[in-house]
Amino acid sequence: MIYHREIERALKWFFLTQNRENFGWSWTPNISPNAQNTAEVVYACCLFSSVLSDNHKLLIQEAVQYWLLRPGLHAVLAVDWIWIGMALSLYLERHDDFSSAPGSLPVKRIQKSISECIQQILSLQNDDGGWGDNKGDQSTVFRTALAIYFLGKQGQDSSAELKHALERAVQWICTLQNDDGGFGVIEETGISEDTRLAYASMGIDHRVIEEQILSSMSATGYALIALSAISPYSRYGRISKAIAYLEATAAQQGYKIFYEVGVRKDSPFTFRHFGAAWMGIGLLNSGQRDFTSPSVLGILKYMLHLEDRAGGGFRVSDASEVYTWSNCNALIFLFRLQESLHRLDGRDYTDIIVDYYMEKKSMYAKTRRWLREVRQSAHTIFGEGRKTPGRGV
Repeated sequence: MIYHREIERALKWFFLTQNRENFGWSWTPNISPNAQNTAEVVYACCLFSSVLSDNHKLLIQEAVQYWLLRPGLHAVLAVDWIWIGMALSLYLERHDDFSSAPGSLPVKRIQKSISECIQQILSLQNDDGGWGDNKGDQSTVFRTALAIYFLGKQGQDSSAELKHALERAVQWICTLQNDDGGFGVIEETGISEDTRLAYASMGIDHRVIEEQILSSMSATGYALIALSAISPYSRYGRISKAIAYLEATAAQQGYKIFYEVGVRKDSPFTFRHFGAAWMGIGLLNSGQRDFTSPSVLGILKYMLHLEDRAGGGFRVSDASEVYTWSNCNALIFLFRLQESLHRLDGRDYTDIIVDYYMEKKSMYAKTRRWLREVRQSAHTIFGEGRKTPGRGV
């Protein structure tokens, strides 16, 4: 498995920070666990279930049984239901990997919980087709994209109601695409004057609100995931424009953390989003980019730079600590990257190696030419018979 050392260290970090009383996770250690973060960790670990130890598999089963099998006990927000549904679906898909561990969970019970998540998510859809934190809360690209991704994978359970919900959700996502090809977090027309006044009364600057409308790397990455999950060929143009925006933005500005700001039940909230990870996942999910793409390789290089080599796991920035969500996002990207690498044929892989060594050779040749020019300049200044000055000169 490529990048196995980084992946194994990241997985190990999860189990070092797991709550030993209820087997859950929060966004950082030593804080009470919650359903969303626990589901995110279960999802990331299930992606790499084949490399988990038997003890780690048992700890994941405990987390599933306590936090996810009874979603109504712990899920509060739409995003909780979505992540629980995603984690349970993947756990069910990898059920054979966990069957060797003691206390294997029954398939029918898992399926029942997934169905409960589906119905609850459908009931929380807003009239505009998107999802917020609660029914009636402002729809956001983040919640809506994940809902589309999860619901779009329920092929065998696709009722007419579910298909209609997906159609409405994708239509709403498309309204967020700006002229530059990128996507905003919220719909501009959805911000009423009352909402603006409510934001202002809570001390949220109007410029912050405007940033939620403008294109961002994180929002566009999420949108790509949604558009690629449902009939991507019919939205090829939109997806291509979004990719062009992402690659241009990364080249000009680098990878930024995006701060989502909103109001939930009359209280302001802030979420940080791992722009580089969601850009990478979106690019790979689109099918228009793969392991050979410079933009994907650039994200990989940046991501590996964020690894905490001492404790394991991935930070969201140089200045941050490792969070469950940043570690999960990085692992999801690395998994998608591995899938892309496995699809490469020998010729593509050879091209990467040849290009790498040719670039190194070119750089070496340029360095040699530069050294010759420096030596020649030194000889001209100090004379042919004198030694080239050292560092002390």
